[in-house]
Amino acid sequence: MLIGGHADSPMEVYWKRVLGNTAMPNAVKESLPQYANAVADNGEKFVPLSPINNVWFFAAKEAELHDDIVRSMFFLKKDLQVGKEMTLQFPLNKIVAFLPRPIAESLPFSLSKLPQILSHFKVNPQSEEAQHIKGTLRRCEFESPINKEKYCATSLESMVDYVTSKLGKEVKALSSLIPKKNKMQYTVQDVTMLGDKHPVMTCHKTNYPFAVFYCHLHSAIVPYMVSLIATDGTQVKALATCHSKTSQWNPKNVAFQVLNVKSGTTICHFLGEHDVLWLQN
Repeated sequence: MLIGGHADSPMEVYWKRVLGNTAMPNAVKESLPQYANAVADNGEKFVPLSPINNVWFFAAKEAELHDDIVRSMFFLKKDLQVGKEMTLQFPLNKIVAFLPRPIAESLPFSLSKLPQILSHFKVNPQSEEAQHIKGTLRRCEFESPINKEKYCATSLESMVDYVTSKLGKEVKALSSLIPKKNKMQYTVQDVTMLGDKHPVMTCHKTNYPFAVFYCHLHSAIVPYMVSLIATDGTQVKALATCHSKTSQWNPKNVAFQVLNVKSGTTICHFLGEHDVLWLQN
């Protein structure tokens, strides 16, 4: 089928076959080979994994506490109001594509196989990129005492299968629209709650040589779409989620520390443009 001047790829065909008319968000579309390869040489460097992945289980590292991206992603629920000013710097991700499912599933994907993975992708074991790959594998294998429903999807098809196994096929998928990533002052223009059906799933694109999404299920979060405008006129539509059950989070996690609050406080954070929010219709 020809749509928009190109034939649907096998990944697009699978998406439509399973999810029907569910629109594909930019975070997924930009990971399709035909789109990702077109912008592969955009100069974006390998950057740390999105700061919201499992931060509640680990004590914050000193570098995280002083990182502008990490600090600006977290906020309190009272800050979700029109007119609120925020200084934000949204995370970058190097744009990498999904591999075809058979190829992705044929490759090793475990911390114990790290040397083979680095060798296969010709990554220097002493490089920053190698450390990010190790961090992704560590998070994928981490056994959470709280959130046991999590999965690292190494292909578009496996992400769709996991989401529908937990939420059913009547879902919508959303991602943030963030034109600029540099640090800027923003003002909240509008806040829209995206429903109260649970569970909700978020899938975060990780740092890896090909597209891998870390997906986890939530039963106690409230999702929002937040419209922001920067001082230079740049308009952003950023997804945000607020977590109310935080008493079991690590008391020294980065969110509590940068916001200077105690365990049990409702914590909110923005989702980067390469993250996907899944909601039941």
